[in-house]
Amino acid sequence: MEKSEGWKFVTGSSILIIGLAVAYLIARDYWNTPAGLGVVGIVIFIATLIGLNYLSEEHELTTGEVRKSIAIASTVVFFGLFFICPYTQELKPLIDNFWKVYGVIIGFYFGSRAAEEINKLRAKKREEEKKSEKSDVEKIKAIHTRIDAVEKEIVSLGSETKTGIVSLRNEMLTKFEAADAKVESLRKETETEIASLRNEMLTKFKEVDNKIASVDANVTGLRKGVESLETLENGAKAVKGIVEAARETKAMLEKMVVKKHKKDDETSQQG
Repeated sequence: MEKSEGWKFVTGSSILIIGLAVAYLIARDYWNTPAGLGVVGIVIFIATLIGLNYLSEEHELTTGEVRKSIAIASTVVFFGLFFICPYTQELKPLIDNFWKVYGVIIGFYFGSRAAEEINKLRAKKREEEKKSEKSDVEKIKAIHTRIDAVEKEIVSLGSETKTGIVSLRNEMLTKFEAADAKVESLRKETETEIASLRNEMLTKFKEVDNKIASVDANVTGLRKGVESLETLENGAKAVKGIVEAARETKAMLEKMVVKKHKKDDETSQQG
């Protein structure tokens, strides 16, 4: 809290305390009577109003400030009397009735605050609606102005646009005719190239067929050669068998000759 605000708080609190003290001094001789209680309440009420006026940021006597001051002062008076005054049978009706008065004051405070806020909201809403209507009218005027300008511009550009469209149409027709001629020329060139390519491919296919036939003939010759080699291999196996049989026969004859020589030698030795 700033220094000025602190001094305001101290001053307001001092006014309230002084008011309580003055109320006690005035009514101490009549403390147990309704008159004394009323004097205390009035003095506290006045002191509270003075203190609130000093503490308030707005010193003008506005409806809100008066309503707030009355509500706060009534609250202070009620609780002040309720706690510091003796609750006797003589004072009981006064305090009990003050409950009702206090309730009416609080109800009036909040009810009037609510009504004031509702009025503020309604006024704000009406002001916003007026601003919105004014803004909409200005927007509509601007749109009409823009439409008029566009219409004038369209009228002024009408003849130029028509001339430009005719010129563009003629130019596009010329370009389309040139494009058609070019497409026709490309079509003929493409057909010629396709025919030439077709003949070339047929020639190559024939060459490939001839090569395939030659390869088939070579394969047939190779198969026959392989069959001849198999026949020679079988003959070689037969010759090999004959040679082995001849070798065995030769070995047997050699053995027989050796036996015969041995037998002749033995016979000659015995004779």
